[in-house]
Amino acid sequence: MMLQRTNLYCVLLVTLLLATACGSAPQKPSNAPDSGRQPPPDAPLTNTYWKLLSLNGDSVNIENARQEPHLIFMDDGQVRGHTGCNSLKGRYGVKDGKVRLLALAATRMACPDYDAEAEYIAAMEAADAMAISGKQLQLLDDSGMPLATLVTTRPQ
Repeated sequence: MMLQRTNLYCVLLVTLLLATACGSAPQKPSNAPDSGRQPPPDAPLTNTYWKLLSLNGDSVNIENARQEPHLIFMDDGQVRGHTGCNSLKGRYGVKDGKVRLLALAATRMACPDYDAEAEYIAAMEAADAMAISGKQLQLLDDSGMPLATLVTTRPQ
């Protein structure tokens, strides 16, 4: 009887050791790259400063801009921003991934050395959809091609 109890304890101890050994993975050093890391969460559309990076795939040169071109989508359906030359405001609507920028109005200051403004406004008016991936927002045309790419530096 004593021998059976000892054998039972040995079996339980071996089972426990095996379960513990199988359940623990070796730890990676803290400076080792983590290939299984999840991508950062998408930035929220609203109340985020979206800085213009490119129009129709071409980088935007803002060296002659009066202010950094950007958009901010507000919770109440308003959008405001700057074209690089003029302030703008309007309304927007998003439904099922489709977006409409409506009643866009801009101030009318002359900026002779800044030519991206007209293309930026045209891209906003032509936008049919948007996609956010991490810290990047794309305004897309009706075929899914990017019209404008914006980025946020907002910490996540």
